[in-house]
Amino acid sequence: MDDDFVALTWESLPKLPKRSPDAHKGRFGHVFVLGGAAGMGGALALAATAAYRVGAGLVTAVGHPSALPYLASALPEATWWDWPPSFTALPDNAVLAVGPGLGQGLAAHDMLTEVGSLRIPQVWDADALNILARFGAPLLSAKAVRLFTPHPGEAARLLAMQLPDVQVDRIGVIHALQSRYGGHWVLKGQHSLMLGETVRCYCPWGNPGMATGGSG
Repeated sequence: MDDDFVALTWESLPKLPKRSPDAHKGRFGHVFVLGGAAGMGGALALAATAAYRVGAGLVTAVGHPSALPYLASALPEATWWDWPPSFTALPDNAVLAVGPGLGQGLAAHDMLTEVGSLRIPQVWDADALNILARFGAPLLSAKAVRLFTPHPGEAARLLAMQLPDVQVDRIGVIHALQSRYGGHWVLKGQHSLMLGETVRCYCPWGNPGMATGGSG
């Protein structure tokens, strides 16, 4: 591993502050998860569940109406918006996670174009990355804090290169991704790499049992 990328340790991980005894759900952010095209509601439900597990106060899933049963059965505490959403109604404490099961059709492209024009914090994954690979950096029309989380195959598409070449030079690839698209990056894989404005580190944990759909 390159000397510039240091291993994460449990001690170095940022700690969430302790919550006040009088805390309420409105004080801990509102995550909107955009995805769940027809036939892929499970991906949306998994991502919404993950948002709750990391401490979000409120979570709203935004998906194709056919995905609603997945959410209702797996996560009844989450709220729901049908496609197409009205992003003008997002609250001030909103964070967007876009891509899980989103699909790559015209509706997905149109919604992602609007997301790219928003200035709120965003996480881009899965089909959001595949659409970005097709239409390029102009899709990111507004300046915003964005985290991109590709696996090697998505990274290859984003840089129009072959998958084996990604694995040969993962550090070079994550730098190339940031140079082309800006933002903060996690390149998944064995020893996932993380690159931000000042952060250069890798995750020494994980195991082959994570090589299954949904573990991301």
